[in-house]
Amino acid sequence: MHSIFRTHPTEASLRHLLTQSLGVDATNIEPDRELTEALGIDSLSSLEVMASVETEFGVFFPPEHLSRPRTLSKILESIEEVSREAP
Repeated sequence: MHSIFRTHPTEASLRHLLTQSLGVDATNIEPDRELTEALGIDSLSSLEVMASVETEFGVFFPPEHLSRPRTLSKILESIEEVSREAP
């Protein structure tokens, strides 16, 4: 699947991905609130979200990124960090 967001993920594009993959209302996703707490998702769903982010934005998260807190802001920071580290 080709993404219009692949080159420059933003808070809006990430929020859109989360609403589509989790079937939640975008207003429930606050930038600095843990997704597991805000949306009531479990750890498996959280990993599925990260896999969707990898696919949608063309990034790969090393294992140490997967154990980080998952807020909208932190996911965007992780995307930027792994994008800078990519060859």
